[in-house]
Amino acid sequence: MSFDYRIAIPSYDRPEAVRTKTLDMLDSLHVDRDREVVVCATPNEQERYLASLGNGWRTEVASLGLVNAREWYHGHFAEGTRILNIDDDVEAIMVKHGKKVERYEGCIDDIAEDGFSQCEAARARLWGIYPVDNGLFMNDQTVVGLRFICGVFFGSYAGDPVFSHRRGSNTSASGRATCSKLFLVVSLRNWAAWRPDWFTERRSYARYADAIRNWPPHTGSQGMF
Repeated sequence: MSFDYRIAIPSYDRPEAVRTKTLDMLDSLHVDRDREVVVCATPNEQERYLASLGNGWRTEVASLGLVNAREWYHGHFAEGTRILNIDDDVEAIMVKHGKKVERYEGCIDDIAEDGFSQCEAARARLWGIYPVDNGLFMNDQTVVGLRFICGVFFGSYAGDPVFSHRRGSNTSASGRATCSKLFLVVSLRNWAAWRPDWFTERRSYARYADAIRNWPPHTGSQGMF
């Protein structure tokens, strides 16, 4: 593995969906399966996922709830580990060329390296990509500052206290973020599902001053927010 990072996919009660959507999408983008872990809620859930996914995918057990799952794996990996967080229902990544938005057919490693490299160059700890595949609103630029980062696909770092969700983790510090040119489209989701991520970004901004957002192209599926 030339560029070191891990992929975490929190999932609950969707073993077939994660296999036919996110995992198939990652396979099409030449993922190294050793990087990945599907994070389940309970041991019983893990058994269902193993039966559906087979032995080619690694699973771990956290606890029920998306916030709890993210807190768990940000503490599970060694501090500082780069984590690419992906929802369990992402069907494609789209990229913008001019005003056209097309399905990305490259390598997932290139997206991760681009996002994390720009993030680290800006001394930030959080980066993400645009949440809808509309070429009229996507731009070929990176924006640094307090931005909404869609929780479907984003980069973060293990041990970051902004994922601790405990009192005292909002201490401010300096830093910035960045990202690249990809865009994300997933199955239609309820806005309430994204509220925790907006709070996470505000916590990151408070601690590190900036969070990176990837304006250009990103991911695709059946619906949009």
